[in-house]
Amino acid sequence: MIVLNNPTTFSDKESLALSIVVHVSSFLSIVGSGAIVLTYLLSSASTRSGGPNRLIFYMSICDLISTAALFIGEYVIFFFFPCFLFLDNIFL
Repeated sequence: MIVLNNPTTFSDKESLALSIVVHVSSFLSIVGSGAIVLTYLLSSASTRSGGPNRLIFYMSICDLISTAALFIGEYVIFFFFPCFLFLDNIFL
């Protein structure tokens, strides 16, 4: 277990700026990965059969899932799954 001795706190403006940056970058990643997934699904079967195309497709699906979770945020996860509330205080 990692314990932080002196956690830094951000001001309200800094927290807002960090939140905006996270949401904008997550949105752009969702748009880009979604475009890759749609391009793969709409392509012909001969194009889909290639190994590199399939690998990029699966990586894009993983990126969609992870950035959607990042975009939604931890508060929604804690709201729907209160059993994870103990994770909030592990690193403090």
